[in-house]
Order: sequence, then C-alpha cells, then structure tokens
Amino acid sequence: MLGARPLVGRVFLPDEDKNPGEKLVCVLGYGEWQKRFGGDPSIVGRTISLNEQQFTVVGVMPKGFKGTNAIGAPALWVPHMTYPQTVNGFFLELIRPGFASRSGVQRLLAG
Repeated sequence: MLGARPLVGRVFLPDEDKNPGEKLVCVLGYGEWQKRFGGDPSIVGRTISLNEQQFTVVGVMPKGFKGTNAIGAPALWVPHMTYPQTVNGFFLELIRPGFASRSGVQRLLAG
C-alpha cells in the first residue's frame, strides 16, 4: 500500500500471521540494521532475541521508511500474531487485535 519494498530480504508472508506465536519473524528498520548489525546483508535468515524469544529476520526496510509513523522509524516490525511474544502488560492491552493503526501496518507489510 505504501509502495515500499525491502532493501534486503522480504516482508511478511500471509501464513506468518495466522496462528499466535507460530511463526516468529521480523523485518528490521534500516537504522536498527545499521546500528546493531553493521548493515550486514547476511542478517536475513539469522535469529535475534526479542523479549526472550527467538525471531528470524526475514528482511530489512530501506533508509527513510517509517511505515505509518510521522516521527521516527520503528526499530523493527513483527506480524500481528506475534505481539504476545514481543510485548506484555499494559502495552499488550493497547495493541489488542483490531487496534486500527497497528493492524494497518501489519497488513501493509503482508500485502
């Protein structure tokens, strides 16, 4: 929808968002990729730890891509069904299924 393609790798596949916690994958933001991984393109396919869970990096978005954020770019994106594995407590309640802005970003990346 926003016309952005990953710089490295791919975005989410539809089956990666069907069952809670089944497919733990993420797409990195450009800044995080540079800062934490030195811009290494071999990060795709490797696992990183998020909230004590192992997520496979499937792609990296291009420099300047912020999704729907007006200010600042997210460090990474995860499919909607993996949010219980990445957040907890009050923040998990805020992003419950159906929360418009968060769900819209997931659909963008899966589409």
